[in-house]
Amino acid sequence: MAKPSWVTTQPSSGTGNGSVKVSASAYTGRTQRSGSLTYTAEGAEEVVQTVSQQGKAEFVTVQNASATKAGGSVTITGKSNSSKLTFALGTGDLTISLPGTYTAAGKSATSGTAISGDPGGSAEFDFSITISVPANGTIAARSRQITVTT
Repeated sequence: MAKPSWVTTQPSSGTGNGSVKVSASAYTGRTQRSGSLTYTAEGAEEVVQTVSQQGKAEFVTVQNASATKAGGSVTITGKSNSSKLTFALGTGDLTISLPGTYTAAGKSATSGTAISGDPGGSAEFDFSITISVPANGTIAARSRQITVTT
């Protein structure tokens, strides 16, 4: 039986009449995927069936990050399956600026524009953005929200 690599069939072969259970592995891509199952039997006509699996809803998750009192570079990481990510400053009293680029699926990407090759169409991907945080010369804690939208 010919089938896509993400499909499992049980049984994978046999004789006589029967049924076949078809299941698919977990899928984190945003767009639907499809493939064909091809059944063959000696002396019988080949049967082809199409199987499809819906994509996962678009999402973004972000890990919290913090800097020491001395400041320095802070890398914020997360996962997504979006076709683009937009980074923006939210509330807070920490004075920082965001770079225009970040890393998505191991390649440089520009905030607010489509990610080259749309890696989220077929699977979730890792992303990261590195910001420079100034030293905190006070005794008060400083914070700044960074929002990531799809």
